[in-house]
Amino acid sequence: MFYGWRSRLYSLSTSSLAQTNSKITGVVMDRSTREPLPAASIRIEGLPLGAQANERGEFFILNVPIGNYTLICNVIGYAPLRIEGVRVSSDITTNQNFELDSTVLEVTETVTADRPLVAKNLTYSRTIFDASKIKALPVVSINEVVLTTAGSFAGNLRGGRALDQQFTLDGAVATGSVGNSGQAFVVNPYMIQELEVKTGTYNVEYANALSGLTSVVARDDGHRFSGNIEFRTLGQKGLDWTKPPPLDLVDAFKAGEINAGDMRALINVAIQATKDFNEAPARDQDELELLFPFTLLDTSSGNPSEWTASFSREN
Repeated sequence: MFYGWRSRLYSLSTSSLAQTNSKITGVVMDRSTREPLPAASIRIEGLPLGAQANERGEFFILNVPIGNYTLICNVIGYAPLRIEGVRVSSDITTNQNFELDSTVLEVTETVTADRPLVAKNLTYSRTIFDASKIKALPVVSINEVVLTTAGSFAGNLRGGRALDQQFTLDGAVATGSVGNSGQAFVVNPYMIQELEVKTGTYNVEYANALSGLTSVVARDDGHRFSGNIEFRTLGQKGLDWTKPPPLDLVDAFKAGEINAGDMRALINVAIQATKDFNEAPARDQDELELLFPFTLLDTSSGNPSEWTASFSREN
């Protein structure tokens, strides 16, 4: 029994790894002659990953975790070259070429990787948020991050329904089981290494995502502990929130929005509901109490137009 459980767990882990890790490819060549440099050594600084170029100068590095890296290329008779800021994203191959200068001295040159404006191997529309971008946004949930992307409105992507969207975490589908929509569990946005919103003609493995796909890759900080704390004032309205004005049922009656019977029923229901709540047996334990629903109430006149039934929305 335990052996089968471990097998299924290992299968799930390797499947997720294949989905969240990516690949780096490129060509190593002589800067002046444009000739390929076979047997060039390429490694990722800080990771036990690397590759050796073939006879055409081509190389590829598999199973690279999502993140920003520095690549180092070494060839005998050429100055070593470091390229910083190489971005690796999920489900897309990163292409990075090396152009080396021949030299007798081993002097290391450092450059910054150029990010192309148009990815030639990308077949769908996508928006990527890394940890630094998410940290800079005034958001408290993944849904709020998605709302900032193009094609998102009221939580829906490309005008589709909630059940036409799919949510994945580290390559595994984590869409909610209720209505086949939303997230199966809450993910803290500060635990995200990369969030990608895909719309358009994405790959065929996402069969249930008809309108959009949200892919999340969780952070892996190893043995380092980190955290964050935030606070807000005036609820979630912000410091510039303006208190809304009070409402008056009599004004709605005079404007023709409700009739006298509706106004009388609303007053009675509000008072009775408040009374039922305050007199419920549960109030003996929680000691909660609702205030009187109306700030001003006067129904002594026989003419409903002369009544006063206003309440403050501040409560």
